[in-house]
Amino acid sequence: VLVYKVYGRNDMDKAPTEAMEQTSFFNQLSKTHPIIASVAVHIPNEGLRTMPQVSAMKSRGGYIKGASDIFIPGNPSLLIELKSRSKKSRISKDQDLYLNNAKLLGSMVCVCYGWVAAMEAVEEWLSTLNGGG
Repeated sequence: VLVYKVYGRNDMDKAPTEAMEQTSFFNQLSKTHPIIASVAVHIPNEGLRTMPQVSAMKSRGGYIKGASDIFIPGNPSLLIELKSRSKKSRISKDQDLYLNNAKLLGSMVCVCYGWVAAMEAVEEWLSTLNGGG
């Protein structure tokens, strides 16, 4: 059951990479909301790793498969799974589970196809803070 909102669309044949979208998102966030940008965190979960690397990360704690790309603290916190706008972009089962569990714990969670969609999510999230919406 889908409990998170999806912003934007994955309908492009040749889309910027997820890394490019993330860079654009954080650049725009810094320009428009510098205080939020000062606490927004990218969770580096993407990419392939060797078994020893995964084991070392798990032993240090905090490595969770499927964790969202972007975390912004607040009441509620905002978790963004940022995806490329490519037609091939998909949410994994682990990402779906993470988003749904975070939602159950009170976070605002979403999937955003592209940085513009992620900024839209931030604006909507801002409207909910402190009883604003």
